[in-house]
Amino acid sequence: MIGLGPLKRFTAWSASSLLEFTGIENTVEVYNSTPFIVLSDVIVGGVHGVGDLWAAVTDLCVGDIELALLPAIILSTFDRSIRKRIVGVVSGILLIILINPIRIFIVIWSGSRFGWSIAEFMHSFTFRLTLILVILGFYYVWYLKYNSIHRKLQATWEYVKTKLGELRNTKTHL
Repeated sequence: MIGLGPLKRFTAWSASSLLEFTGIENTVEVYNSTPFIVLSDVIVGGVHGVGDLWAAVTDLCVGDIELALLPAIILSTFDRSIRKRIVGVVSGILLIILINPIRIFIVIWSGSRFGWSIAEFMHSFTFRLTLILVILGFYYVWYLKYNSIHRKLQATWEYVKTKLGELRNTKTHL
């Protein structure tokens, strides 16, 4: 089993930074290798300072299910070359790593703005939404659109190289 400690800390710090960016003061505390996003003086029912909110960033928060399923699905797609599968796995993992701090931010932000019962709903909803959409959506794009996206990127790169070559060959006189 791969330890997700560094990924949990990255996710917590990233979500914390997004919260700070929107004006929600918080800290990240780590206890027994589990990071917590801590909001002080939480407002509950219009009452200030009822205590601190400690939101644990667990393995599920960093996408351990997605990190297991998506690569497994991609790697078992035998009608694609191993190169395309590796590109798909790496791209999918990066997407998961980028999306989960945003999901955690949305949950905590919605709780601080609209109440913690909304945060509980958002927690459950966004978990399921990202689980389904990231896996199915990414797989759809990778499986059906990879070749056309790859061709467009290659064509764009060739165009840029051509234009850069033309610029190098062009002499400007002042």
